[in-house]
Parts: sequence; structure tokens; C-alpha cells
Amino acid sequence: MPPKREITEYEQELSKLLSEKVLDNGKKYGASSIKIFTGNIYKLFHKVHADGEIKNLTWLLNYQEVIKSINDLKLNTKISYLNAVIVALSTTNINQEIKEHYATIRDHLQNERDKEQPKGTNPSQQQTIMDKITKQDIYDMINTLIKEAEQKVKGDKDPFIKRRKAYMTALIFKIHTLYPFRNDLAGSKIITKEYFDEIKKTDDFKKNNWIVIQPKTISFIKMKYKTSTKYGMTIIKFTDKSLTDMIRTWVDTFLKVKPDDLLYNKTPLISYNTGTPLTSNDLSHLLREASKKLLGHPISTTIMAKIFTLAPDDIEHSTIEQLKPAKEQAKARGHSLKTKLGTYSK
Repeated sequence: MPPKREITEYEQELSKLLSEKVLDNGKKYGASSIKIFTGNIYKLFHKVHADGEIKNLTWLLNYQEVIKSINDLKLNTKISYLNAVIVALSTTNINQEIKEHYATIRDHLQNERDKEQPKGTNPSQQQTIMDKITKQDIYDMINTLIKEAEQKVKGDKDPFIKRRKAYMTALIFKIHTLYPFRNDLAGSKIITKEYFDEIKKTDDFKKNNWIVIQPKTISFIKMKYKTSTKYGMTIIKFTDKSLTDMIRTWVDTFLKVKPDDLLYNKTPLISYNTGTPLTSNDLSHLLREASKKLLGHPISTTIMAKIFTLAPDDIEHSTIEQLKPAKEQAKARGHSLKTKLGTYSK
């Protein structure tokens, strides 16, 4: 049996810090847990640095080198090491972004482990659709719908209603290629910035989602959505010009709302020709109906979120910058980055 190694001075210092730390639940780490954490930090240090003595945690700032050093380890061992890193860094003032990145990689590895179990896989029907439908298929469908909206068929009794429905469907799909919302567009209302400022302290404001239209910008204010209790008000600025142009065309040509009317009417963004807003179920049915007809498969907002994920292919070795788009998508949908990477990645 090899001789028992001596506990380093820094391990003792880290053990003391962890023993004094009070967790969110009011409890403290047990002695056995602390021994595992500090031992893993020691082992990880010597995987990154063949020689030398651990004196602090600044070496963890080079997160890419640290992640690279555990490439060949088993999944559970990687997770254990990263848990130790996250716990150890909680005792320091090291860059919060670095701490969060380690947590994101750990969460991703946990997701990968969960995928080995049936509950962690995509439902078979969804996976079948995602294997057959590409982003380009969705873009082509949107273009087809726009052409339908622009075409006036001679002798058609209700050309405007059909064109209106086609453009509305194209617009919803277009929004979902850029922002992975659930069915949050259903029931959302169009207002001006002036009226938004006037009503944002009222109960009416808290009970709805809002499309705020200004001369140069358009924003989506989410107040009513599945996880609103946890995340509160979410503001998404629509920055894609092709999307904002579509919204303005929809409002001017198909909703036929004049700028002065926007102030107080609170017009539903998505509605039937009668002006009745679409419900969440109505929106789902509209998307499924159009995609089934044009692509041969019913596409839901969940499938759209997976097809248009911005998560990098190699999440484990990604940089903080590479993960930012996925983080923004998670915010738009209203869930954690862990959920985004585990559930809403193709």
C-alpha cells in the first residue's frame, strides 16, 4: 500500500473555509464532503500542473485548460471534479462569470448522464420530425406562406382572409426561428412606448404580454408566461430587421392599425379576422396545420426551439462567449441554461 500523502497547507486552509460556510438551506458541509471536495481539487490541480504546489485557486481562471485536463475521465468523475471546483470557488471573489461557466459545463455533463435514461431523451415522435426537418425547410415554408399572402387569386370569395392567415402564420414561424418562445405570442397586445410607460404599474400590465412598437425599435415584454413567477418581467428586443419589417407590414397591411390607434386600443398581435385573439391552443393548431400541409410534419414551438437552438455542438469545451447566444435563448423562453442545453437542444 502506498504511503498516505500529507495534506497540503492550502487544502487545510480550504477545508477551514468550507467548514465555516453556511449554505442556502442554513446547513454546513460535513467533514466527509469537505474531504472529498479538497481531495478532488488537489487531484485536479495535478492534472493541470504536473509539478508544483497548490497555493490558491487562481489557476482555475484558465477554465479551458482545466476542462481539457479531464477529457479522458469517466463522466461521473468529471462531474465530481467540477462539483469540487464550483464549491471551492464559492469561497472566493473570483470572476462570477467563470464560476457560472463551470456550473454550466457541470450541468451539461449531468444532462448527458441523464440522457442515458429514457426520461432524458426526446419523445420518439419529436426526434423523428427533427431528423427529417432542417432549418432551411422552415425558411422555405415561411417564404411559401409569404408568397401566398402576396398572391391575389381572381374569383376567390375571401382572398384577404386567406392571405391574412398565411402572413400571420409566416410571422409566427419567423419569430420562432429567432426566439424560442413557448406560445407566449398568443394573447400578446400591441402598444406604443408612451402607453407602455403609462400602464406598466397597473394590474392590466402584469396580466398580459406586450409588443411595444416605436419608430425605430420593437420589443416584446413578457409578463404572463409559464415561469414568470420565477423570472419576472422579461424584455426581448427584436433586432433582426427582416423580422421588424414583417411585424410592421403585418400591423399596417393586415391588422390595418394606424399609429394613432396603437395608443389605447391594445390590439392583439395574433388574431382571427374578427379581431378575436388566438389562444395558446389556437396558435399551436395554426402552426401544426400549416407545417403538416407544407412539410408533411406537424411542427410545434417546442420542436422549433430545438431545431433553432444556438447551443454549440461541443458544449463541454465551449467558451463563455460561445455559450452566450444559448443563454439569451434560455432567457427568452423563460428557463435556466441547464434546461436549455438539456431539453431544448437538437
